[in-house]
Amino acid sequence: MPAAPPVRLRALREASGLSQAQLAERAGVSRALVSAVERGLHRPAVDTALRLASAVGTTVEELFAPRPDAASRTIDGRTIPDGTLVRLALVGDERVAAPVADPSGWAMADAVIADGRPRLLAGGQATGTVVAGCDPALVVAAGLGPRNGATRLVEVSATSGAARAALRAGRVHAAAVHGPAGGLGRAPAGVRRFQLARWSVGVALTAAAASVEELLTAATTLVRRPEGAASQQALDRASSALGLPLPEGPVARDHATAALLTATTGAAAITYEPAALALGLSFLPVERHVVELWVAEAHAAEPGIAALLDTVRSRAFRERVAARPGYDLAGCGDEIAA
Repeated sequence: MPAAPPVRLRALREASGLSQAQLAERAGVSRALVSAVERGLHRPAVDTALRLASAVGTTVEELFAPRPDAASRTIDGRTIPDGTLVRLALVGDERVAAPVADPSGWAMADAVIADGRPRLLAGGQATGTVVAGCDPALVVAAGLGPRNGATRLVEVSATSGAARAALRAGRVHAAAVHGPAGGLGRAPAGVRRFQLARWSVGVALTAAAASVEELLTAATTLVRRPEGAASQQALDRASSALGLPLPEGPVARDHATAALLTATTGAAAITYEPAALALGLSFLPVERHVVELWVAEAHAAEPGIAALLDTVRSRAFRERVAARPGYDLAGCGDEIAA
């Protein structure tokens, strides 16, 4: 087992006026275990961690989570420039930082990157359940779910490809991925699958097009999505089947941004149907996709995952998401048999 991250057990024990032996007796553990934990040589089991935290009057998260100013990386392992506002969470032993998605910079943040490390802001948090994906319904889930501690949802906007990669790398607790029914591919070993939604991917337009062929023949600019985006791959398949190239154009980071570019510039954009309809645009469907939540088995029993599943199964979530045209929530939250 790798060494445990530095913890605050010794400082809190001494502040409580306890010797190692006294703490061990109070927590019902051996003095040797207390010593090993304080030296960062042992990570206690959950029940032991709870007893130790209770014995010094704190929580497990406060006692054993790495310090908020420990070095953090994004879900794809990149370092983050100084001055970036981020949200923080702990996935296993790794501190993950997610730059706030709001381009104006006014979204709530936990910390700001300074000298390569996150500096916690007043009222900021350093724990949460990290879910990466491109379905904006995750934002609704975050708003309805717990707001504090390890059960709060830290949603990270990412393509399906990036979300899958982050799940494999152990930098997220779960990933929301989408693709054609039967075309999502096999989930990695040690992953549990849950149904989220169904919606169509295609092209947002200011004026309707009769077919993909008509669109590709007439369009001079097409707002694209990143290479790992399942919506981009859908258009790639359609253009390949027709033997027609996709027009060049800027790359939008998410569905909403792509649709907004259509509304503001008139250029066609690869997106999903709810984003186009929300802005009063025409939409040319290309593929019907299923959206699944892939949860790492190692985190499946954690309270944050249970809270997320409770949220997406709730009437409050269903009513708010279903109010947006283009969503089919049949079976939302149901586990999919392996």
